[in-house]
Amino acid sequence: MELIRVAATTIDISLSESDYQYFLTLLPEEKRKRVLNFHFRADAFRSILGEILLRYQLKEYYGINEYQTAVTAKGKPFMVYPDNIKYNISHSGSWVICAISKMDIGIDVECVSGQQSLDDMEQISPYFMIGEELRAIKHFQKEERLERYFYFWTMREAFVKCTGEGIDMLKKNQYSLSGNYETVYRNERYIFKELPFQKNYKLAICMKGEADVQEVEYVNIQKLLEMGRT
Repeated sequence: MELIRVAATTIDISLSESDYQYFLTLLPEEKRKRVLNFHFRADAFRSILGEILLRYQLKEYYGINEYQTAVTAKGKPFMVYPDNIKYNISHSGSWVICAISKMDIGIDVECVSGQQSLDDMEQISPYFMIGEELRAIKHFQKEERLERYFYFWTMREAFVKCTGEGIDMLKKNQYSLSGNYETVYRNERYIFKELPFQKNYKLAICMKGEADVQEVEYVNIQKLLEMGRT
């Protein structure tokens, strides 16, 4: 069975300027230019660390040092070389996640917090959830209701990222995730899984077919720095 490996690291805003600049040198020129256009340093860290996690996983799991990525017309990143490796990156709050495999995957992490988040989710939920799911959520208490919203959100976001079709396709697929962990889209079977993660976060993955999803590997900044220099 195919393996899916998931790595996570925290956004360390105390990273020294020299280490920050060193990470920048590891990025492809196009991505480096894009990162330098970020207004906030935290946003730049998220983008950098996603790329560095990918580099780490390629080297650690597949012994690959040289690679090339690109983005489809609908915005899905993919590996140009080697073309048999698939990956997906997500970030939220203090965490950056990267999943890597030899099968199509999508991953999403979301920070679950506060009344504002509940208000927001209740307003936008009709746009990405179906009636069966909305009715089920109403029976939960307020705290649990927020977690259930984010459960559905991360599952569906992971699905969108796995297919590469874009967020608009969510309402076109009237499948229910209430007690259901798979769906068929364009004659392909997609499987969903919620992954254990940090408190106040939801983490979900979608894969095209069956696979063994490994436990999340937590990688600290120092290890990523050492990896780049070896």
